[in-house]
Amino acid sequence: MCKLSEEAKVSGQLAPSLIAYKNCDIIDVNPGNGLWSSTLHGHLKPRTHLLLEPEESYISSLRPLLDKPGSTYRHVPYSGIEWSSYEKIINDGLLPNQEPLEEHDPGYNSTNNTLLFIANLAHHPRRKFGDFKSISQLMIHQLTTAVRTRTIFQRYGLVRMLVWTINAEKNTILPRTVARRGKSTIQAETTCDKIQEVAGAEGGLGRKRRDMALDIASSKRVAMLMEKDGRERATDGATQEGHPKEKQASGETEGGMDLSGRLWWEELKGLEEGYRNKEFTRFVTEECRQWGKTRMLTKDYQRLVHLRTFASSLKKKNTLVDQLLLKEEDREAAEESVMSMEQEQRDEELAKLAESYKEGLSTSSESMQDNFALASDERKALTMDPPLLMWDRRTQEPIIAKPEEFQPQPKQSILRGLNTLAPGAAAYITPLAPSLSDPKRGGRRNLDQLRVRMLTAEMIEEIVVAWENWPFRPSMGELLMKMGIDRATVRERSL
Repeated sequence: MCKLSEEAKVSGQLAPSLIAYKNCDIIDVNPGNGLWSSTLHGHLKPRTHLLLEPEESYISSLRPLLDKPGSTYRHVPYSGIEWSSYEKIINDGLLPNQEPLEEHDPGYNSTNNTLLFIANLAHHPRRKFGDFKSISQLMIHQLTTAVRTRTIFQRYGLVRMLVWTINAEKNTILPRTVARRGKSTIQAETTCDKIQEVAGAEGGLGRKRRDMALDIASSKRVAMLMEKDGRERATDGATQEGHPKEKQASGETEGGMDLSGRLWWEELKGLEEGYRNKEFTRFVTEECRQWGKTRMLTKDYQRLVHLRTFASSLKKKNTLVDQLLLKEEDREAAEESVMSMEQEQRDEELAKLAESYKEGLSTSSESMQDNFALASDERKALTMDPPLLMWDRRTQEPIIAKPEEFQPQPKQSILRGLNTLAPGAAAYITPLAPSLSDPKRGGRRNLDQLRVRMLTAEMIEEIVVAWENWPFRPSMGELLMKMGIDRATVRERSL
């Protein structure tokens, strides 16, 4: 859950677009300790604010919100991950101000400003669920499907959704490169009018990055939009893509390549500096310098040579791709020049240009052609009107969210951990594991203060023996499903 400093920045970024949502209804999934929920609540003053929080450990944090005089909060102990929960909300009459719309109703294809959905889908650790890499991806897929099929709360009109998720999940529906644009992305793009990142980690993700020049062009497009609308652009490093020139000045580019955040590049810079400062030598011993002796290089120097070679080959590859892109631009310009000809002559000239271009491309290796094709598509995607990627259609830069601006999950005590496995587990097991409450053996007399991460090998052995002897322990299949692993996987592991 984000801390107050981060909430202030994010809510400030969202504030102009939320003016129409004053006194709306809010469905709030996994509010946790309620910091983000209370921030939005203070801005919007909703008439109904449903807190879908199944974890009892958070109720004490939410209690002040629920017990406040005139509070419009309502705790709903349903899990937002379970799709049946939303039908229960509707059937229980918890949204009395909302009316289902039919296709012929005037507001059917309009945004419903009287209802807002917010959710925290930042599940950790990530666990595969069916065909999805995580439960979060499944939830995002289901939420976009609900828009398309007009089910659950989307039956009340098009409902805006504000979702927190871990940084690795956002590429599913909001990739920054064509290379990452997959089935889920296209489904989301054809379903939602707008998908925009409000806050996130700094920089792009993973290896599949596009040319830095395209990121600069994309960032300039955002700056022009903001200037046109009279909005000020952050200059204090608070946004993600706002300072491409600073990246160049800081040495994070080489030969036109974007090297910011590349681990190997950081390692290479460190090794180069270390070699200059004589922190390591070229040869293992002084004698190895002499002819006739086996030349044994130090491991650090071997690594330095390897990374130098890698950087050189990468620079060469990018140079060849740039040359092919220039040829493509020449072909496109030539094609444009023949479009005014008569059709027969035009078709003949276009065929000649295509054949000549194909012959020129065939001299490159297959891998080089693949690299060029991707670079060409990335460039084309950005220059389309509107740009192909939702990321390039953004109207403002995302706020940089830093790890220290988030509160981690409370550390789990052994009592809570055991009862999470199965109700009643702690009551049965703890008396049979005496080391847990023995301070001389690393335990604590108050087991609420003994955290799972402090368990010794002796404690774990006692717990396992007691667990195996417990007549009411759940089956392995039940435990796997409780961890979020789907039934098909459970069946596979049971065979």
